[in-house]
Amino acid sequence: ASVLGTGMVNVDTTAVNVALPSIQTAFGIDISGVQWLVDVYLLTVTTLLLISGALGDRYGRVFITNLGAVIFIVASLLSAVSPTFSFLMVGRTLQGIGAALLAPGGLAIINATISAERQGRIIGLWTTFITTVIALGPLLGGWIVDNVSWRYIFLINVPLGLIAFTAAYLFIPESKNLETADKLLDWQGAIALVFGLGGLIFGLIEGARLGWTSPIILGAFALSMLGILLFVFIESRSPNPLLPLPFFLIRDFSGINILTIFYFMAFNGFVFFLTLNLIQVQEYTAFAVGLALLPITFSIFFLSTPVGRLSEKYGPRRMMIIGIWISTAGFIYLATLGIETVYWVSFFPAILLLGMGIGFMIVPMTLIIMQSLPQAFSGIAAGSNYAATRLGNMLSIAVFGAVMVGWFQPALIERLSLVNLPDAMQGELIGNARNLGALAQPENIPPDLLDPTQLAIKLAFIDSFRVVMWLCVGLMALSLITTVVFIEPKRKPND
Repeated sequence: ASVLGTGMVNVDTTAVNVALPSIQTAFGIDISGVQWLVDVYLLTVTTLLLISGALGDRYGRVFITNLGAVIFIVASLLSAVSPTFSFLMVGRTLQGIGAALLAPGGLAIINATISAERQGRIIGLWTTFITTVIALGPLLGGWIVDNVSWRYIFLINVPLGLIAFTAAYLFIPESKNLETADKLLDWQGAIALVFGLGGLIFGLIEGARLGWTSPIILGAFALSMLGILLFVFIESRSPNPLLPLPFFLIRDFSGINILTIFYFMAFNGFVFFLTLNLIQVQEYTAFAVGLALLPITFSIFFLSTPVGRLSEKYGPRRMMIIGIWISTAGFIYLATLGIETVYWVSFFPAILLLGMGIGFMIVPMTLIIMQSLPQAFSGIAAGSNYAATRLGNMLSIAVFGAVMVGWFQPALIERLSLVNLPDAMQGELIGNARNLGALAQPENIPPDLLDPTQLAIKLAFIDSFRVVMWLCVGLMALSLITTVVFIEPKRKPND
């Protein structure tokens, strides 16, 4: 139940990433539409995760997990039949609600039933099985996109969700934190957080289109600042805070959440924009992208269990430092690539390095967050770290998307200057630069200029992609600093 429930949320994410170029074409949306399709889901998940962790602690972890599974299944069915992009956005929002309820349950249940001494091995085994499930996402999703329709990728969730629901309902004993079962939830804090994160993401995504000094964008950032300040104010005075602020005085708790934001901002940015790169520039099929990303899956699969044991023996901090250095090498390698013809000597080494890097990160990060708080707060611990992961993912799409668009347009102008396009056609391409690699060529373009123009578009994308990869290297430096400064050298058991 834990593997399928958590795996279902991740399968959906990886499958949708592979399908994004097809969805972009089907609905005729630009890059901001693609960003919103991902971030509306992540925004919903992030803002509700802390509530869902508290819900599980108070009202039963199995009950909340199964409620999330039901909502996720229904939302997936709605997304599959979406007649318009707006309808699909509604389906993705509902999926985010279901995922927020579903995701923390697996780890919270494990933490409530498995002793601290065995958690390294169990979480390693749990991660290994989840990796097997997640491997279905890009492969099955890519095959479905190429041979059937992107709509059917949402149906992958239905059988997985039904099996997870049945297993949890029949076999897992209910658990809750009896001390908080009758207390009211901090909905005011949740609403403030929605405005805080929502305003930030709206400003970052729409800033390039509306202008960074636009009153709408400045208002969004002001709303974000107000929402975040209000959230801190509410949490500091609430008798039942959504996220008790004193927890952040615990070095492991605050450090691992900061590290999670930095690391997954880089990692998700790599997966998201590499997928666009492989399909729109390198001309891979969706299924080929799934195959190309398999080294990540295999790395996590083979490393999770031994890294779990090594974390128990030598401490999780050492494993994470190794993982950060390996990931840094992968990002640097990607930053050197252009339009490549041979996968095995170009993208494969970089993807393998990044797969090994995250393989050294997942289990130690999970161990630290789950053992940073008393066991009674398992739901809050799991929910906070899932929220940090999703916040990192969300920021990667918004921030790196803005960087890609901001860098792509001048790069395109420079590249097109070498192509003797008529001024009107060149202006049309530059005006639609927000489509990035999906930029359509003007009608009636001279046949002899088709290939040079397409090459200019691809090279402009590569120029932008390289900038994002170097930013990811910078995030790895911040991750390393956070690990060394905040994380205790040796693992501490639950109080």
